[in-house]
Amino acid sequence: MSTSKKVLLINPSDMPVMTGLADALRKEGAQVLEMRLGDYNLLFDALDQGWMPVVLKSPA
Repeated sequence: MSTSKKVLLINPSDMPVMTGLADALRKEGAQVLEMRLGDYNLLFDALDQGWMPVVLKSPA
């Protein structure tokens, strides 16, 4: 990554989804914050701070 990115990974499931993604993004220089769907205060704070939200989906 050419510039530092702030990525917010949101998992709506009770099961782990896309394991290894956070580590791969960190390896490329991104700051990564992981959260469960439903923690809206954290979500709104992160959005206000410029984090890019990514909702994870289980593969079909």
